[in-house]
Amino acid sequence: MILSLLKDFSWGELLSVMQKHNFELYSGSGSGRKFFHAKTQTVFFLHEPHPEKIVKRYALKIAITALKNAGEIK
Repeated sequence: MILSLLKDFSWGELLSVMQKHNFELYSGSGSGRKFFHAKTQTVFFLHEPHPEKIVKRYALKIAITALKNAGEIK
């Protein structure tokens, strides 16, 4: 689960969690990605990790905060 801040949480797993909780993904320039929650207008930005696909802890914390702000998790 995203709340456990796993050290090996992959980009694909993050995308799956965000989509499950009603966030849409928009590609930006380069590796920049924007997530948008239509109901609450919550927006946040992350960089897609590369070449490894493991999400950094700070990025997971940003995603968790956005999920909380959108009312998707407590």
